[in-house]
Amino acid sequence: MMCADVVRRTVSSIRSNLQNPIKRWNLVSNDDFQNELSRFFWAKRLYYERRQCEWKYRKLELCGVGIARGPDIRWMTQLIAASHYDKKKLGPAVAQGRLNELFDEDAYSVIRNTPPTTAYQLYLVAEILDRCLRRLSNKKQYIRNLKGYVNLCAFSLLNRILKEAHVPLGRETMEARFEQIHKDDAREWEIATKALVDYIVVAFKRASAREWREEGNRLTPANYFKNLAMISDLIKRPIPQQLCRISKLVAS
Repeated sequence: MMCADVVRRTVSSIRSNLQNPIKRWNLVSNDDFQNELSRFFWAKRLYYERRQCEWKYRKLELCGVGIARGPDIRWMTQLIAASHYDKKKLGPAVAQGRLNELFDEDAYSVIRNTPPTTAYQLYLVAEILDRCLRRLSNKKQYIRNLKGYVNLCAFSLLNRILKEAHVPLGRETMEARFEQIHKDDAREWEIATKALVDYIVVAFKRASAREWREEGNRLTPANYFKNLAMISDLIKRPIPQQLCRISKLVAS
């Protein structure tokens, strides 16, 4: 009888695990890197959500002590991966469509070497872009249709623009600057974000036309922004001078 009970419990456990598989990000949620990020964001009065639904259950408690919602482990990992637009197994296309792969050993070994101050600044840049994209989505239908796809690609392009303009993203001296940009919420950033999106849309339309001409297939935004070759080609192209001037919004 005991053996039968053990078998039933084992089968039940297996079924439960199959129905609720452990997410890869949960396996690293308590490592040194994630704990370090959590402490850093906490010092900024932001809650870094290492485990799903933590904010939901602790929102009242945290807001009561002046802690606002920050990024969660998945979004922060996607941002760090997208910032490495020139590294194999990383970049915006992988971040967009292969979240689990970011927690594989090769990719995560790069991600977990990110200093907390760099992660925080990447988060601020993403927040600035996201705020602009939300506003633009209310004004432009084509941006509304692409918002969920174009964000990481635009984020990667902006990182490249800043890097090539020698804007020291990640240095502690830039922390206050990005915080001020986020606070000021200047309209110039909305204009810059639209320019980034328009540049990406042109590339998408050209790739779509080529795909139709050569393969007879219609290229959807979901397929395009998750395609490593196409997005890598876009990121590597010479950046127009109009977009390069975006770096002045940070340097000024």
